[in-house]
Amino acid sequence: MFLSLSRAAQLSDLSPRQRDKCHKPANSACRSAHSWFRCNRGFCNRPPTSPSLSTVQRSSIGAHSSSNDDHSKEIWQRLALAQRQLDAAISSEDYNLAATLRDDIKVAISSLPALQQYMYHQVGALRSGSQEEKLKAILALGEVGDDLVVADLAAHLGDEVLGEAAQAAMWSIFTRNKDPAAFELLQDGVRLMDDASQYDRALAIFNTLTKLSPNYAESYNKRATLLYMMARFKDSIEDCKVVLRLQPHHFGAASGMGLCYLQLGMYPEAISAFEAALRIHPRLTNISKVLADLRRTVASKGSAAGGEGPAGTN
Repeated sequence: MFLSLSRAAQLSDLSPRQRDKCHKPANSACRSAHSWFRCNRGFCNRPPTSPSLSTVQRSSIGAHSSSNDDHSKEIWQRLALAQRQLDAAISSEDYNLAATLRDDIKVAISSLPALQQYMYHQVGALRSGSQEEKLKAILALGEVGDDLVVADLAAHLGDEVLGEAAQAAMWSIFTRNKDPAAFELLQDGVRLMDDASQYDRALAIFNTLTKLSPNYAESYNKRATLLYMMARFKDSIEDCKVVLRLQPHHFGAASGMGLCYLQLGMYPEAISAFEAALRIHPRLTNISKVLADLRRTVASKGSAAGGEGPAGTN
């Protein structure tokens, strides 16, 4: 379901049991599920190190710093409001107000830690820079960014030139954790997912991780992927909901939830989930195809479909 997965980890196909369970609109859905596993089980398309990052700033990578605390979020919210007010002041040619707002913005930025100042300037380049400047900003944010910059990255997922880099940067942020032990646990669980005989061990790891780091959205996302592979679709859906509550721009969880609903024969819910995924990430081409296929199936059945699945599934 994702674009350009050539750099993703090469993973096994669906098990025979899972292939047997796939509904027939959805030979395409099964293929999309496999693509979901390829990204959701690994660490896809990590962006290269930004050469513009200083040694001091680079030493902070992986710490995920304190930018998710309430104080930092408040500063970023104030900066966003001040920037909107500045744009309005310039548009209305109120240059005195614009000068005051610029000073306020400088003061607010200076109150941020050095790494967050760097992040904020990269967001500025992403919003208004040239195409080359935007690409460099995406790569830098993929290396040091956190949840505060995800919305700006997501705004570029539909871009033909920048979309793949934005997607890779978002995956890097999704998987990053300020606690190295939590990240190691995530990797351990992902490795075990390659072997069906190790699913229970992988599940135990993800269960532990969600307790140790309850705000780490990716721990729930990896567990949701594993639960899908174990044909525990309802449990997977519940984890996808947690992911989207913690990280509303997580296109992997939104599309994965649609695949779970599809397997359960809950087609209106699947359509809604796929639509939500495409609102986040318009270039999920396989999901677009599955959604179109599913809509045609539902429309052709109409009210006479009742509880039946798509044609040919009986």
